[in-house]
Amino acid sequence: MKNGYLIRVSLTTMLMLLFFGISATNVLADGTETLGDPSISLSPGSGVVVAGTGMETQPGTININVPGTVKQVLLYWSGGGDNKTIGDNIVTVNGTPVTGTLIGGPAFFYTYNINYYFSSYRKDITGLNLVSQGLNSLKIEDMDFGGDENNGAGILVIYDNGVDNAEISLKDGIDLAFIDFPEPRKSTVLQTLNFTPDTVSRTANLAMFFGSISSNGRPNSIEVVTGGIKTVYSDLLASVDGPQWDSLNLPVNIPPGETNLTVQAFSRDDTSGTDLPASLTWTAASLSILMTNPAITIKKYTNGSDADTAPGPYLTTGNPVIWTYIVTNIGNVDLDNVIVTDDKGVTVICPKTILAVGESMTCNASGTAVAGQYENIGTANGTNGSKTVTATDPSHYYGKAKTLVTRTPGYWQTHYVEADREWAKVVAAGNALQCGAPENFIVNNTPGLEGGFWSSISYETNKHKRTSVDQARMQLAFQLLAAILNNQAFGSDPGGTVLNDARTNFCGTNRNAMLASKSLLDTFNNGGSNKLFPTGYINGKADPKTSQSVAAKVYWNQPTLPGIP
Repeated sequence: MKNGYLIRVSLTTMLMLLFFGISATNVLADGTETLGDPSISLSPGSGVVVAGTGMETQPGTININVPGTVKQVLLYWSGGGDNKTIGDNIVTVNGTPVTGTLIGGPAFFYTYNINYYFSSYRKDITGLNLVSQGLNSLKIEDMDFGGDENNGAGILVIYDNGVDNAEISLKDGIDLAFIDFPEPRKSTVLQTLNFTPDTVSRTANLAMFFGSISSNGRPNSIEVVTGGIKTVYSDLLASVDGPQWDSLNLPVNIPPGETNLTVQAFSRDDTSGTDLPASLTWTAASLSILMTNPAITIKKYTNGSDADTAPGPYLTTGNPVIWTYIVTNIGNVDLDNVIVTDDKGVTVICPKTILAVGESMTCNASGTAVAGQYENIGTANGTNGSKTVTATDPSHYYGKAKTLVTRTPGYWQTHYVEADREWAKVVAAGNALQCGAPENFIVNNTPGLEGGFWSSISYETNKHKRTSVDQARMQLAFQLLAAILNNQAFGSDPGGTVLNDARTNFCGTNRNAMLASKSLLDTFNNGGSNKLFPTGYINGKADPKTSQSVAAKVYWNQPTLPGIP
């Protein structure tokens, strides 16, 4: 509506226009004055966001920030003209003409010399790929409603954040209101937006488009009712997007158990009661409400090993066992009453019982290693309202007697036949010493193995002195290769994560970590060297000459080992 029209026309004149300027055709046209269910399908998503621009001055610019992947983009526009013009169904968006569908009107609003009718249009412009995740800017132009009111244009975007699912409802069309006109032009039609109830309180986004709002601050009102609670929003419409156009993203609290929300807009003065309220045209109302999706995960470790399958780490019977449980809230709502239990009855201690969305905590339990194969299962439970979520994760270890059978690195260095036989089993099991992807450094044959035993700690084959880090790496390699062979040949294990940590440190750059692993493995490799070989194990003669002859020492030169820093 023209900004000055209802200001400069006296109340008496307006009443005369109301009673004498309305034809039978006008009255029939009033039947289009309501929002309704859209004639198009809506994409699923996580939410809705809207933005718009006034179009009295063109081009107009819509700036909209989309917090997720774009699923659907709807363009709305509206305005008013004389009775010979139903509106303008074509506008240009970023240089591309788009033709909209008439969704409301032409609806008679007022008579001022001639009759004025208002119309609104909608176009799904998703396929134009003009809107993406993040900040977007769209230029709107070439709108012409007969030279009277080019109210504005708005973009409604359904997005997916990859985490949440929302129920999305939409009403669109056109609904006209001015307080001094008779019904149905006096007020808008109450709209009801339905959704599935939940047991917890939620926040919904009520997104709407309005036109014809005066830019000089005239009063207006929006009533929202849900759960029996009415909330009145006064004077939110003030041509915020530019003259004659407003878009709203209104957060609304939804109480537990509620199934619908009603919304209605009014040309009304809620404050002084004496100011002339604004006229308005209501084009669209959308409600997006998150569906609560509580979820939880648990990851259990035994002495630091993620041992989902048997046998898990080999532990010395009688030694301590530490179980670690990492619990994470992977849902979209907070979790209460979070507890962790273990099926073997061990006591699990957690630092808290409430987890916010995305939050993790570490719980612990302890015990003593027993002989044989052992499995226990950790279970995490949490609640949100009346919903309970559960997750489980198993862990294993194998308890062995304290007596280990191992051979010293010197044994494996000089017993070529035994080293060759056992290392072939290591490679076949996919456990060869390796840094990075298979195409990078890997000890997957006997020459590489023996090269690790026979290469100089201090110098490369070209007489270049190794760095202090590489010298530590070579010391660790001597013990690590032997430890891997002892584990393969005899099932002996240094316990905990010692062997895996040594593999990691070998491929790293931390000299102190390398030397620490080397010391632990030195103790392990020499721990059972005086014990008898297991039954069936053939102990051949030492053959250092042949062993050294097949050693690929040059393979251990730096910097020719890709994958090792």
